[in-house]
Amino acid sequence: MTSSAAPLRLGLLGSAEARAPFERLAAADPHAEPAAAAEAPGELPAALDAAVVATPLERRAADACALLERGLHVLLPVPFAVEYAAFDALMARANAKNLRIGAWLPLRFDAAAIRMRQIVLDHALGLPHSAQLERLRSSGGDGYLGHALPLLNLACWIMGEAPIGLGIRPDRLARAEVPAREAHGFLAFGHAGEPLAFTTLPGPQPEIPTGWALRVACAGGALRLGADRRLLVSTRGEAWRPEACALNDPAAENFADWIEACRTGREPETNALDGLQSIALTAAAAQAARERRTVELVRFHYEQALDEAWERARRAGA
Repeated sequence: MTSSAAPLRLGLLGSAEARAPFERLAAADPHAEPAAAAEAPGELPAALDAAVVATPLERRAADACALLERGLHVLLPVPFAVEYAAFDALMARANAKNLRIGAWLPLRFDAAAIRMRQIVLDHALGLPHSAQLERLRSSGGDGYLGHALPLLNLACWIMGEAPIGLGIRPDRLARAEVPAREAHGFLAFGHAGEPLAFTTLPGPQPEIPTGWALRVACAGGALRLGADRRLLVSTRGEAWRPEACALNDPAAENFADWIEACRTGREPETNALDGLQSIALTAAAAQAARERRTVELVRFHYEQALDEAWERARRAGA
């Protein structure tokens, strides 16, 4: 934790292109002072409090570890790494020095997404029974896992504690549904005997798909959230109607939440749990592609009680 009186002295690590969005966010945040920018950890000055690690995936965890060792809080895009050992090293350094690791997942701060999860968790449309990602379009090709990772995180988070499974279908739609006979949730990639419709690892800088839609079906209706950030609701087969949601700046809120966590000592809202989940997704995809079979693993759950502590209802404008 750093002093809450002074702005956080912030280092920005990565190429000029990768760190540009964070430079704009830091310049606009009154509690952050963009003090230095560099492409390697050793090039950053000593007098810093925290750093954004926007470096390529193959060196992201190592760069973050080097900065944690220096006593800096860090903010990382997902995935943090592609191996559990790298994640363990990150956590060991953060815990030893009581530092905060934030995950860059601005979709989780979108007011429409927050409202969607609120409806699902409140069972306003009955119990949720499936979630489906559809219409994925990106420069990397339909169904590219690296681009889909933030969306898979969003789907898991919106479904709350409902157990879900995830698979890539031949038509390149990612479908998540409650397993019929499982006591715990799992994520399954592909189907036995079918070709997998995604690459095994994300690129150096995964991007949000240019087009996507997340649809959640419940016992009494359905919800749909698209890349246009509009939330639609349908009750028992009726026509879609828009759900009123406040307009906000998700990227600025994600950044501000991490800055506040560093200054106050609380956990960031998107944190190491999300980093761990992203590694699990990536590792399972690589294994499924290598072994040409469905891979199951336990899904990490998000607690509704934590949402209340983080004042999600206030963020959603409720």
